[in-house]
Amino acid sequence: MMAKLEYTEVKIAEERLRSLFESHGLVFIEREITFVDRNVPAGDGFIDTLGLDEQLRPVIIEYKVNKEASADALVQALSYSYHIANDQEYYAKLFKQKLPKRKDIDFDNVRIVIVAPEFSRHVVDAAKAGQV
Repeated sequence: MMAKLEYTEVKIAEERLRSLFESHGLVFIEREITFVDRNVPAGDGFIDTLGLDEQLRPVIIEYKVNKEASADALVQALSYSYHIANDQEYYAKLFKQKLPKRKDIDFDNVRIVIVAPEFSRHVVDAAKAGQV
């Protein structure tokens, strides 16, 4: 007989959520993402966590703890992706500084990961349209 699992909703601060993910090597998202840096400047904002996947694609990770924030998070992450793709020299230096053995970063295929409690149908559809 299988045990019944019970889930409890827990309030957590965004910074605590981010630290939890980063301290475990981002394995909660994907095993092959390497942590690069946090609070990385991009346009008028900061990327919460910047990673690099095994195919050498930058991975933008944004964390949101409020249910209403998912649409804003998608727009924010898309903006950051634009800045990475259009200022490759700056980000190439950052990757070289943090991960000196990694070369030939694929700046044309930036990935976006948004960690949030839920997403509206509009956000999911928009992400699919943009192949996020």
